[in-house]
Amino acid sequence: LGAELLGAYQAWESGCLVELASVEAVRGLAPDFTRLRPFGPVIATAQGAPAAGCDFVSRFFAPSLGIDEDPVTGNGNGPCGFYL
Repeated sequence: LGAELLGAYQAWESGCLVELASVEAVRGLAPDFTRLRPFGPVIATAQGAPAAGCDFVSRFFAPSLGIDEDPVTGNGNGPCGFYL
């Protein structure tokens, strides 16, 4: 993904959740979708901050399914519930 990971977790059977250090790190991601394709869906997330006005941020990438990025997805945001 081009960013340092704080953690990586299996989020569902064929995908993973990766935790980044900051809201800015998630927003600044510019993944190489060709290199990401073999890994299945990936949700990148970080804990929010009062200045960011949110509990968490996330971005969902699924080039293996023909979707480079889906910014609004229940399937991807479900595993982020631990931030709430």
